[in-house]
Order: sequence, then C-alpha cells, then structure tokens
Amino acid sequence: MEPMTVLAGIAAGLGAEACRRSETERIVVTEHVIALPMWPSALDGFRVIVASDMHVHPNAKAPGRRETRLGRILGSLDGDILVVPGDAANTRDAARIAAGIIEMARPRYGTFITFGNGEHKRGDETSPIARELSRAGRVLVNESVVLPVGGEGMAILGVDDPSEDRDRLDLAGRGLSGDLPTILLAHSPEIVTRLHRRPVDLVICGHTHGGQVCPPNGQALWTQTQTLERSSLGYGTFGPRDFARFTSRDLQRTRMFVSRGVGTAKMAVRVFCPPEVAVLTLRREAGAGT
Repeated sequence: MEPMTVLAGIAAGLGAEACRRSETERIVVTEHVIALPMWPSALDGFRVIVASDMHVHPNAKAPGRRETRLGRILGSLDGDILVVPGDAANTRDAARIAAGIIEMARPRYGTFITFGNGEHKRGDETSPIARELSRAGRVLVNESVVLPVGGEGMAILGVDDPSEDRDRLDLAGRGLSGDLPTILLAHSPEIVTRLHRRPVDLVICGHTHGGQVCPPNGQALWTQTQTLERSSLGYGTFGPRDFARFTSRDLQRTRMFVSRGVGTAKMAVRVFCPPEVAVLTLRREAGAGT
C-alpha cells in the first residue's frame, strides 16, 4: 500500500475520532421554562438542574474529560435543586466518581438521585452504588421527601427504573397529600402509563438520550423504550395531548420533561444530539386558578 494512502487513512480515522469526541464531550446547558397548571405562586420561578444518564465508564478510576467538564458546569449553575434521574453509574468505582462530580453542584435545597436500569446491571453492586451516590445527595428508590420551600411543602418522589418495571409510584407517594406540589423522578418516560396512580405536577426523565444519533433536525428516531413507540417522548417537554397516546386517564395537571442526558450507551457517539445539563424554570401557568 502506498505511504500516502496509509497516511490518508490514518488522517481520516483521527478526524472521525476527533469528531466523535467533540460531540460526546460538548456538554451544553439548555434552559427550559415549564408552565404547570397547579403550581403554587410561592414556588413560581423554582429552578431545577437536571443531569441525567451520566454513564460513568464502569472501569473508570478517575474522572474523564466529560466528567471533568460536567463538574465544572454543575459548579457554575444557580439552582434550587439538582436531580439525577438514573444511570449515573453501574459499578461501585464508577458511582464513586459520579458522586464526586455531583458534589460539585451547590443547589439551595439539595440533590436527589434515583436509579435507572444501569444501577441494576450488576445486582451485587446495586447496594454499594447506592451507598456511594448517597454521599452526593438523597437517593430515592420508590420513596419521597418533603421540602419546606417558600412557605410551601413540596414533595420530591423518586421511583425505581420504569423500563424494567421496578417503579412503585403508589409506594413512593404513600402518606402524602395529593394537594402537595410534586416533582417525580423516573428514569424512563415509560412511567407515563402509570402516572394515574399519583397526582404529579412535573415528571423528570432520561433514558432516551434524546435519540443519541439523530437527523439534522434533532428528532429522536430511537429512544430505547420498550412500551412506547420507538420515537415517542424522546426529548423535550410533554403534556396531556402527548400522554393521551398511551393512557386514557386524566393527566391534565401533569407535564413531563425528558432530558438528552450527559453520557452515551451502546455506542460512544452522538450525532445532532449533544449531551446536556438542563435547567428547568417552573412557572405557574397563566390563567391558572388561585
């Protein structure tokens, strides 16, 4: 083979690798305003930072470039709470790294973490993963916590992974008034078929990676969901009209945000779908009753 041909092949390979790394490591901060019909005026403007699907490499011994960038971003953001809705890590060592990154955030009212399918990949590691992540925030697995915010009580619920039917929303909300303003963390948007079990204002999900590899318009073509259509609820904010495709129950009160997440799965590549940390500003819907 001619030397120039070899060099051209090497250059093409290096260029492809540079593009892959650029897209997978180029974490962007996205801002979203979400209007909620029953959100109290006292909580108008509440800010939620979302860092989903970190997918720290299971054999990592130290933060990589993506994790280092994520830590810097989290440390720079102003938010009331940070939520990590699953797939932070699937080994104890990776969870230790994830916890160190998450700890760099400084939300006013705390950090809340729940499990995705990743935390269950190695069953004997699930409890050690939970212990490591609990250093960085409150781990909620089919349970809840009530925060005193602005003179209001606000419930944060976290269910186990819906994609593997581990979620127990009725258990997570046991003993709580349905009138409480409520944010639910659920790894997969597949929770949509069970949302009738508990009044919820906002559901925050990940799992889909926004499609991860998308056409230029960024529309998800594949979302890793088994119980939904392949491209359904892939990324962004959704409401009752979207939910009606999957349930006949009344979910007029509820909105859902699905994040593109930070990491990758199956293939370490993203196309027209950059990793994100999302900042959600929650507003009382205009015209809502008092």
